[in-house]
This record gives sequence, C-alpha cells and structure tokens, in this order.
Amino acid sequence: MSLRDIQAGGGGALGAFARAGLTPLAWAFGAGVAARDLAFRRGLCSARALPVPVLSVGNLVAGGTGKTPFTALLVERLRARGRHPGVLSRGYGPRTAGGLSDEGAVLAFLSGTQSNAGLPQVEDPDRLRGGQDLLADHPDVDVLLLDDGFQHRRLARALDIVLLDATNPFGHEHMLPRGLLREPPSALARAGLVVLTRVERADPASLAVLRARVAALTKAPLLEARTVPRALATSAGPLPTSALAGVPVFALAGLGNPAAFEATLVDLGARVVRPRFHDDHPPLTPTARPALHTQAPSHGARWVGFTR
Repeated sequence: MSLRDIQAGGGGALGAFARAGLTPLAWAFGAGVAARDLAFRRGLCSARALPVPVLSVGNLVAGGTGKTPFTALLVERLRARGRHPGVLSRGYGPRTAGGLSDEGAVLAFLSGTQSNAGLPQVEDPDRLRGGQDLLADHPDVDVLLLDDGFQHRRLARALDIVLLDATNPFGHEHMLPRGLLREPPSALARAGLVVLTRVERADPASLAVLRARVAALTKAPLLEARTVPRALATSAGPLPTSALAGVPVFALAGLGNPAAFEATLVDLGARVVRPRFHDDHPPLTPTARPALHTQAPSHGARWVGFTR
C-alpha cells in the first residue's frame, strides 16, 4: 500500500489508521503555510521583481495537474506573438545528459528543441537568482515563465495562472501529507487565472459543482483545458498516436497523477497489460531501461509506454 493510496482513502482499516497518524502532521504543515501567508499579507515578507514580465504557472497540490505541457503551450503561443520567452523552474527530479532535470528536458522537447540553447531555461530553487542569471545570459528574453511558481512568492509576477486537475482538484481535501494540498483552496484568491485541466475525464455534473466552487473562491477568469496527445515520442522518431490502436503496452509512469497516463493510453486504443507506477520523477538506473524491455514481452506487451 503506497502513500498515494492512503491519501486517496484506500487501504481499509490499515489505511484509516495511517491517515489518523498523518492528520496531525497535516495540521502542522497547514499552520506553517498559514503563518507564511500572513507574513506576506502583512508585509513582513515581500516579493522582488525582475525587469521583464513574469507569468507563473502553478497549482495547489503536489504535482499531477499538467503544468509542464501547459508551460510548453504558453511558450508556443508567446513565440507566435513575436515574444522571446524563457523558463524558470526549481529543477525537480534527476538530471538528464543535457544537464536539465527530466522536467526541463521534457519542456525542451515539447518546445521543439533538444538543447537548452533553443529554449532559455534556468533551474534554481532561488527563482529570483535564476531569473537574474537567465536574463544576463539571454538579454533577448522579454518574458519569463515561472514553472510551478504559485508557492514561490519571493518573485513578483504579472500573472498567477493556477491549474486544477478536474478529476482531483483539491488533493483529497487535505493538506500534505494527509492529502496533496500544498495550500488550502482559499489560496485561489491570489490567482489571476484558473485553468481546469483534464476536463474530458470529469462528468458534467462534477464539472458544474467544481466551477461553482472555484467561482466562490476567486474572482479570476476560469478556463477549461483538455489533454490532446499530438504524437508518440519513440527512439526511432515521432509516430502518430494511431500507432497505439490495439497494441499491448507495458505502462510505466513516474508522475504526480500516473492514472491519467494510463487512461490516455487506453483512450488512444492501447491495451495496457502491466501498469507500474512509481513516485513522481524517480531516478532511473543504467540497467532500468534494458530490464523493462526484457520484462515487457513476458507480459505480452509489444511496447513500453514510459513517462515521468
């Protein structure tokens, strides 16, 4: 039984016992979050600005809302308008051969480049310092995207975009570690724009309730987004998504919401024969990938579907 299962309310009597033990920790975490928020509202802590506009893409929960593909979409739209965006992120997860975290490497891939040269990116837990470094190295950058920045309040921003996964918008309604919330739902009052993601997976009645709840929490405009896969990235190059139709797939995911990945495979016509889910952004040993290609045929799979 994983922590994810416990947070979601599973595990029977043992899960209930574990949740009871996690609840005081969630209270303590929530108290710390409230104290920090009060410090910013009272002016005891303040945000510092960079010389270009900053657009923050964030969420209320610990991962799994689609921030990386949404950031890539913003990069595409900004470029289409003649802007020169750069990206600031913390750099969470293991490093790739290019020096970026796996999230940064995925963002570079989605933005049409395999190198950091095509999309200026800086990964630094101190986003203010990272932004200063990025602008010094790339003086043509005229707008910065702050990836996973809603809780990073030390850096001033022109717009706070908050994503909510329509299938689990408020992280099981509990703060970490009892649930997935990094801030209470009332923090949405700071948002300048709210985007519901994966709306294709929510029924109309649930969406109507969610829209009403968001409207009660914030005056920010509300948009809705669907997940639409464009292509399959393979070692042999991109393939159309239709290539998955009827194919048995060994699914491996290290994401905040791995079930959404499995559902996407099924929607594309794949037959998932062996899902294996790990924690968000797990490190991969040199032997892990060859081992997967050995295990997959033993379960009748022709492909290994992998994302993190």
